[in-house]
Amino acid sequence: MPLSVTTNSSGRLTAPLNRQCWAAKMDADYERRWKDYRIRHWAAVLGLVLGLPLAVVVAIFLKLRFDFDAVASIVPVLLVWMALWAWAAFRVTRFPCPRCGTVFNSGYACSNCGLLLNELVQPNNPADA
Repeated sequence: MPLSVTTNSSGRLTAPLNRQCWAAKMDADYERRWKDYRIRHWAAVLGLVLGLPLAVVVAIFLKLRFDFDAVASIVPVLLVWMALWAWAAFRVTRFPCPRCGTVFNSGYACSNCGLLLNELVQPNNPADA
């Protein structure tokens, strides 16, 4: 007998239509959330590794092309880089756990439900409880 689907405020399924339908929807949602985490993580890493040298190159370009003072050109560029990188790093540190939705603030596992980083195990099925 199929159950009705309800969602909470974040759009997550809270009750399945049936077990197979619920598992298929959760699979796609679960994978999408981990993909979002990996994109956030790599954006922060690349922003740190490539952002600083790129900011220096832009400052040198401004100095040579427009004859700006070296300090006057590098400080604003570095401030913009730091702001963008801080935003990217903040998004990684505030990533919601794909299983329980709390902030995944640990480096290797969720402090609330114990989900390991990039774990591909299905979330707990409330219909099995």
